[in-house]
Amino acid sequence: MSEKSHILMVDDDLEICDIVREYLAQGGYRVSVAHNSGAMHRVIEHFEVDVVLLDLVLPQEDGLVLARSLRREHPEIRIIILSARGETIDRICRPRDRC
Repeated sequence: MSEKSHILMVDDDLEICDIVREYLAQGGYRVSVAHNSGAMHRVIEHFEVDVVLLDLVLPQEDGLVLARSLRREHPEIRIIILSARGETIDRICRPRDRC
């Protein structure tokens, strides 16, 4: 990714969005924020997005459902899933990892 990469953060927590947006913008990234799935789709329709930072728990739609939809419709967009969930069952691990 270049310094002008566009990152879309999808999270319904306004405070977290503000903190992450400020941090990434200081790093030279272009950052958009969407607080639900509808807003996420609108941003992706109108702008080229390189990476989506996606919360798992959203008000309208589950983050995993959104990730599958993004992967199917926009395979070029990288996805990073964010979650406050800390249980082992909530982690995605490669077979060689210890989770």
